[in-house]
Amino acid sequence: MAFVIAPHLRARIRDAAGRSFEAASRMTQREIDHCRRCFRDFQDLVFTYTGGALRIEATEVILDEAVTTLSSTGPGRYWLSAHDALRGREDLIPRDELDGLGVYYKMPAGVTPALHGGAVGRDHGVRGTAFWTLWIADWSERPGPLSRTAIASLHEWLHNVSFYAHRVMGETAIPDCHAGEEYGYWDTDGGYRQWMAWNRDLMLRYIPREFWYRLTSRGPLLPPESLGPVFSIARWWTSVRRGVPLRGLGRRAYRCDEVSGDWMRRLPVLRDRDLRSVTRLPDLSLALVQPGPNTPVVWALQTRAAVDSPYEAGDPLHAPPRLDNVLGLGRLSSPSPVGGGRSAYLRAPLESMAWIRSPRAPRPRRDLLLLRPDVAPWILERLHVAGRPAAECLLGYVARRDPSEGQRVNLLVAAVDLGDPLPTTELEAVRV
Repeated sequence: MAFVIAPHLRARIRDAAGRSFEAASRMTQREIDHCRRCFRDFQDLVFTYTGGALRIEATEVILDEAVTTLSSTGPGRYWLSAHDALRGREDLIPRDELDGLGVYYKMPAGVTPALHGGAVGRDHGVRGTAFWTLWIADWSERPGPLSRTAIASLHEWLHNVSFYAHRVMGETAIPDCHAGEEYGYWDTDGGYRQWMAWNRDLMLRYIPREFWYRLTSRGPLLPPESLGPVFSIARWWTSVRRGVPLRGLGRRAYRCDEVSGDWMRRLPVLRDRDLRSVTRLPDLSLALVQPGPNTPVVWALQTRAAVDSPYEAGDPLHAPPRLDNVLGLGRLSSPSPVGGGRSAYLRAPLESMAWIRSPRAPRPRRDLLLLRPDVAPWILERLHVAGRPAAECLLGYVARRDPSEGQRVNLLVAAVDLGDPLPTTELEAVRV
């Protein structure tokens, strides 16, 4: 990456009433050093949250001349893009060589900031390099991995990551950094710290580790994609070579330990028709329900048939937490107390699994199981099952866009026999 510091801003802009004035700011040496420390914290976070798979190496660029342009997103609202910061000196950035460009700047007094900038910089950016920019508001904040500047830096950089994953690498199942609410993370549970919890889990548990080794921004842009599998001979051959026939289902199963590091490429994307073929339920469908932004996200396996499992046939948004055909991700009314995991599970629709048993499925019996990717490796090793171990029974994954914001959400799919008597809660099904 290139790490750019813009210590001096002097731009002619207009306030919300349309009056023209000169907005100016200048960093002290202490503030420049503060930027350096915050960027190092960002580098450390990337290394830590990718499990040591990815390290950011940066070349520092300090702009000697004042930046004289700010971009507007509406009356009185401004931000500094990398194009603005490097106008007339773009040759400071080598063409098509870097994977990222980060700009730190000090917003002048009297200016209402429009945004941090990462969401706008999701393209090939300056001389073929994606950029994100960040204004620092609190110079007295102590630097550290949980400082607002470090957290915001990581968030803006993750915008570049998801853009290049989709539009250059063709890996469309990588979630966006704004998908936290769809996975059950809520800012009201801790503000920046809760935001950072999502960043951590997104990078460590929802994005497969092998992805970080091949992350690249280099290559032509693919057209905007619809959510679906990216077919390749390599992926097809991996499926044929590693898949083990699962008797009676007409599909192949995968061992969790063989695919967990790269499951988005090694596992097939499953459609409703695939779920129907496993269960032999001709009308089975998988619905993703979200009434609106900042509301619970609920997955529901739905069928009109009578099935041999606890089954909630009513509104999935109001199904109580239990082991059934519904997987709910909702917000607690207040943060759960320390050590209150069981009570939090019983009080709110925050679940890990959805499942259904079909009387029409062939023998040996297989229960269709959907799991959150972040906890799937832990759960599959501990499930009480009959016959074949659950960790050897992955079929693929399902991917949907939530109806509220269009964020990508993924679940892993397995076929296991949960035996008799049937567990009624996740805690009964898992060895703890």
